[in-house]
Amino acid sequence: MATAVMCGEWLVTASGKSLTAVHTREDREPFVLDCSAVEQATKQTATADTSREESGEEGGSDAVLALAASASGSLLAVTDDRNACCCSHTRPWTLLSCRCVVRRCTALAFSPDEESVWAADKSGDVYSFSTTHTHTHTPGELQLGHLSMLLALVVTADDRYVITADRDEKIRVSLKSAPHNIQAFCLAHTQFVSALFLPPCHPDRLFSGSGDGTLMLWEYSTGRRLQSLEPDTEHQEPDTERVCVRRIASSADGRHVAVLCDGLPKLQLFEMRTASEATPTQSLPLPSSPRDTTFDPQDRLWVLLHDQHTPALLFTHTLQRWQQCDALQPDLKRVTEVLRIHSLPFPGKCVCVCVCVQPSRVCVCVCVCVCVCVCVCVCVCVCSADAGLSVSQLYKVAFDNTATYRQRKEQRLQQKREPAATYPQSNGAKRPRHTQHTAPTSPGNP
Repeated sequence: MATAVMCGEWLVTASGKSLTAVHTREDREPFVLDCSAVEQATKQTATADTSREESGEEGGSDAVLALAASASGSLLAVTDDRNACCCSHTRPWTLLSCRCVVRRCTALAFSPDEESVWAADKSGDVYSFSTTHTHTHTPGELQLGHLSMLLALVVTADDRYVITADRDEKIRVSLKSAPHNIQAFCLAHTQFVSALFLPPCHPDRLFSGSGDGTLMLWEYSTGRRLQSLEPDTEHQEPDTERVCVRRIASSADGRHVAVLCDGLPKLQLFEMRTASEATPTQSLPLPSSPRDTTFDPQDRLWVLLHDQHTPALLFTHTLQRWQQCDALQPDLKRVTEVLRIHSLPFPGKCVCVCVCVQPSRVCVCVCVCVCVCVCVCVCVCVCSADAGLSVSQLYKVAFDNTATYRQRKEQRLQQKREPAATYPQSNGAKRPRHTQHTAPTSPGNP
């Protein structure tokens, strides 16, 4: 469920139905991809029509659901709400292929050799698509399946395992060459597993984040849990009942690990000093709950916000601490200017388009959440909620179907404890039958 990745020096962000790539080091023309326009082109193919009929799903909103970058940063995969899975080359930016998937995807991952991209969907299936065969008619190959909705997917650096996580708190480690062979299960979370991450410095370790608010470190080949961490929930947003780990990212060397949680206006930083332990180092306060985070090749930390005026923040590690860069820093300023133009509206926000009519002028203004006009105006609100999965929808609701039975049973026991006079009980004996006796009469007497 990532909405920001790094493709080399390019910062790629997804907002609504648009995909924006901006160079973080040089002043280059940004790359903008409109998923709705791409989907219209693939809609004409027979593969798209067949997939729609098989899936039984209605058309979506073209919003980007997931994206992933290859290890070298030369390939980018993106999937949207209309079941389109597109693959692009980043050097230069060109669209290689756009295929239609059976179900809406929730996670994407490239193989280490970058010859295939793996897609996990909401029905629990994982498909692989070839990146060398760019024909839109090439279907995906079904690799494995879960009985529950998949939320995260990673492929190990040695190209040996594929690791999947679902809504039923399970993390499955399968052989990539034969996915029906399960190597291990990582079982300890009490809610859905929402994030998976393989640290580059220790490729045999796995980080997992869950809706129970915990961050766990695993030896995934054996399913052994090495560490369990709970992020600091201080200054939790008032309307947030539960904390969910949504994103895990690390620097290029894997030493610094950043953890993003829904409902927390802060970013948790950890340091991997050993292969079996991650130590909390710093908590970065943010003006609002972050949208996503990622590291660039220079180990700088980028944080995306739900803010029109400040869509991104930049942090650098100096003097053993993370410091926020000034808004006038050249790289941050360039990225901010591009995101203000191409990344509106932000997911989950309400945009008010106000047309103000005066005798002397006609003006049009666009603002987020708050619209203030001193003249007579007509406001039209357009909700741009994210088409992706809401975290609150992933928590399971427990129904107690024995509550009524226990209540009635307690009432019966209470009645038995009451005095017998109040509640007379029958002992099973029959009531005596009362008969009327009359004197015998003679035949002559009336």
